[in-house]
Amino acid sequence: MSVVVPTATSLKLKFPEFASVANGSVEFAIEEAQLQVDNSDSSWNSDAEASLAILYLSAHHLMVTISRSESGTGLLVRSESFAGISVSYDTEQQSKPDPGDYTSTPYGSRYLELVSRNQPPVMLL
Repeated sequence: MSVVVPTATSLKLKFPEFASVANGSVEFAIEEAQLQVDNSDSSWNSDAEASLAILYLSAHHLMVTISRSESGTGLLVRSESFAGISVSYDTEQQSKPDPGDYTSTPYGSRYLELVSRNQPPVMLL
């Protein structure tokens, strides 16, 4: 059996918060996630778990993109206030994506959980 790659429709059914996102944007996030979640070497416990990982990683990519675009600066919004109109941005500059960035969304955290369950660290002696 092979990994069933989710569609924009299936992602929006799982995560209705993305219902208003254009299908093209969702499909692009899915394609990007699919490149990272490869089960051709059977490194995942099951194809279903790999499919689920693609869903969560896609949702993570979408949420980060939306958060950055809504800030108007390309940076993640760290905090906001309303009456005093104050916005703080996460100004940490990183030269490459940090795996810890996955913890910035609940979707990325779930993805990391799936990865650790399916691809535990290996100790070489």
